[in-house]
Amino acid sequence: MRRSILGVMVSVVLSLVVVSVLEGNRHTGGIVAKVYAQDGCSLKTLNGSYGAAGDGLIATGQPPVTSSDTIPIAVAGVQTYDGAGNFSLSNTTNLGGLVFTSTGSGTYTVNADCTGSVTVNVSNGEVLHSSIVIVDRGRQILNVSTDPNIVAFGRATKMDKAAD
Repeated sequence: MRRSILGVMVSVVLSLVVVSVLEGNRHTGGIVAKVYAQDGCSLKTLNGSYGAAGDGLIATGQPPVTSSDTIPIAVAGVQTYDGAGNFSLSNTTNLGGLVFTSTGSGTYTVNADCTGSVTVNVSNGEVLHSSIVIVDRGRQILNVSTDPNIVAFGRATKMDKAAD
């Protein structure tokens, strides 16, 4: 009985999320950011520095995992894109309470529909991969990890020059 009530509650919540997302796409100011695809995107769309933050979970077991098989992660830093498919980054990471800094560099692709991919070589030797969506005319990048055992989402926002 308890499982069926929980199942119904989960179904209702998921239905509300789907409806909210669909409604957000129909109205300006909705919860889903507009994609820049009406004008198209290219490598040049990403050029300059972006403030970035993300969080998620690192799975320590084989998928599907439970919460006891995960370590929380949070990251903040700066990503700099050259408009030609290359970028660099500098981050501070909190991995389950262990805080450290890292740097990295990598490559990115951008499709005309403003989706793309990122591969980053981190200073600790890791190679990480993400799928991206460029929104707000190149002012924001949404990304989700595509690596096994990493459940993470991030957002990067174009940095404005500081006023003197």
